[in-house]
Amino acid sequence: MNRLSPPQIVGIAIGAVLATIVAFFVANPGLISKVVLVVEYNYGMWILCSFGIAYAIFRKIRNPRELTWLEFPVQVLTSVTAVFLFYCIFYYSASGMMDWEIWSGYVSSAEYYEEWTECTTYTDSDGNTQTTYTYHAPEWQLVTNNGENVGVGSSVYHHYVNYWGKKETKKTLFHVNQSSFGDGNMYYTAWPNNPDLRVPSAVEHHCVNYLKASRSIRRRTSSIGPEHLPFLASYPVVHAKSAFGPIDFDRVVDAKASVPQLWRNKVDKGLDDALCSLGKLKEVNILVYVMGTADQSYVHALEEHWIEGKKNDVILVIGTSQFPTIDWVSVIAWTDVEEFKILLRDRILALQTLEGKEQDVVDIITDQVRQSPQNGGFKRREMRELTYLIADIRLPWWAQLIVIVFSGLCAYGTSWSLENNEISEQMW
Repeated sequence: MNRLSPPQIVGIAIGAVLATIVAFFVANPGLISKVVLVVEYNYGMWILCSFGIAYAIFRKIRNPRELTWLEFPVQVLTSVTAVFLFYCIFYYSASGMMDWEIWSGYVSSAEYYEEWTECTTYTDSDGNTQTTYTYHAPEWQLVTNNGENVGVGSSVYHHYVNYWGKKETKKTLFHVNQSSFGDGNMYYTAWPNNPDLRVPSAVEHHCVNYLKASRSIRRRTSSIGPEHLPFLASYPVVHAKSAFGPIDFDRVVDAKASVPQLWRNKVDKGLDDALCSLGKLKEVNILVYVMGTADQSYVHALEEHWIEGKKNDVILVIGTSQFPTIDWVSVIAWTDVEEFKILLRDRILALQTLEGKEQDVVDIITDQVRQSPQNGGFKRREMRELTYLIADIRLPWWAQLIVIVFSGLCAYGTSWSLENNEISEQMW
């Protein structure tokens, strides 16, 4: 089999880099449209694209025989695509608008894909028959009612099989060029539609946050002082829950309030159960943040610390100088329905105490969220409503420099690869 020539290696390397960026955005389809709005607003991209086209014309004029008219569009398209994709990935990762949010739901099924081997036979350029074998490793995953796939291990899959009554279904799969026999099939177990056996899920998703990237927001005078720091906890992250896989999310945050573990567990479970259906219905994620202070001004430090939470969050903040007494209540949420925040705050305040009120807290939050916006219910604010902040988003100078260097290398590498391959103008 012939070895790859240097021009081919360079071309493959450039294609692999650009394909990797494309694959990331394809895997996160909600990102690209929002990122493109920011990239289009940046005049630097248009300047670099113009340079890329001008460079392609320059190479064609300088080497008319080596860079054929068939290859010229490849040079232009690669140069412009590289500029666009590099700006997209660096704007998303370096400007500050990279964020994530929690999608809540439940596990609808667990799946197991057997290992199998693929055999491919082909004829190389010298006329020799070549055979390659590709091994496909086994895979286990959870599927949620939101259509998410969460990779897990064999033990987690078998735990679901046992938990849901040891009912496992086999599905025979057909793979092109499969050389192994008796394998490569799929097995799955599904939730038996029993509420007592439903497993709540929380999955992190990449998202764009214009508010987080806005320079004016980041430059505003900080309201966080040394006295606030002990009461500002980190935002929770998804973690593994016993044998059910990495789908657990702590919905109760104790910030120096000495909240009993039993109280936290009951509220956490109650919210998890409610969000199995409410999470998808209202596109919402719910947290209860219990802050051990009677000073309500501390909530503003939390708003800045968490940058007002994620875009689908409803954060109920309860201040208590001595648990379980309720001193004050505030609600942080990205919504234009201000009545929602007021009604939820007042209903929780009316409890006066948190002792023995775990289910009441859960019921009040979920009931208020479930209401229609006309009745003071939750309505998530769309990111497109914050597009006015796009003009305030800038790429750091070092990221701009990297984009210029990478785009230039792609343009040069492409032209060198095209000019040094075996295709020339003499062949046409």
